[in-house]
Amino acid sequence: MPAELLKGSLFLADYAEIITKFSEVNPDAAERFCDAVERALTLLATHPQLGSKAGFRHAPSVRKWVIQPFPNYLLFYEDRADGVLLIRLLHGARDLPWLIPPG
Repeated sequence: MPAELLKGSLFLADYAEIITKFSEVNPDAAERFCDAVERALTLLATHPQLGSKAGFRHAPSVRKWVIQPFPNYLLFYEDRADGVLLIRLLHGARDLPWLIPPG
């Protein structure tokens, strides 16, 4: 049975910001990005250990997943007893350690 997806407020804000930016430039790309994120969420709800450890000292249990076919976008999440906590959805060029809250 798939784990519950717990969508954190930072994840929701990141997702909305990315979709808004994509929509302004290319509405079709925005739709494809949404589809790609939804596929990733479905996969991670069923197999939350698929993502690799993100390597943050201050948040050692955080994992990351590359959104395909948008390899510059990373989904950060934590596999918890109560479900999969979606923490951030970020472009990989950002200063990532400072954008992930301590675990």
